[in-house]
Amino acid sequence: MQGPDPGKNKIYYYPGTFEREKAAKIRVGLRERVDGLEFRLPDEYLVRTIEGEVVWGDGTPATNVDVHLLCAGSTAPNGFVVEFMPPSTRTDNDGRFRLEGFTGETYWIEARGEKVIRNPIVKHSQPRKLSISQNVKNLKLILSKDGYSGDSCR
Repeated sequence: MQGPDPGKNKIYYYPGTFEREKAAKIRVGLRERVDGLEFRLPDEYLVRTIEGEVVWGDGTPATNVDVHLLCAGSTAPNGFVVEFMPPSTRTDNDGRFRLEGFTGETYWIEARGEKVIRNPIVKHSQPRKLSISQNVKNLKLILSKDGYSGDSCR
């Protein structure tokens, strides 16, 4: 688990403990499948869904564009996050998307897309800070900013 000070990161072991001596050893070979193995995160990290739509500046659905949860951080001062590679997805034919994130974490959500009329038009949405405590529905992102986004974590 990553914290603001990398030297103080916490290691979380299978089957769900911070104590190495209580960890169970497992062995998984290359291309081997292991059934019945369940790894649970600490209780404060519940998976929540973020659902919404992405539209172009004119209000039409933005199909097949990327939606990212970026820059995961803890909502608690000096807290930890469990994500190393925050999730991303693509919108469907109606511009709808669905992502999963964790309670106790704050993300920046942003959509990025390209539309080809005569020449490619690259747009991104205004990055929005999103602290997750429950499922999020009906979030609307508008592709209104020109070009590729810069630093989305501010």
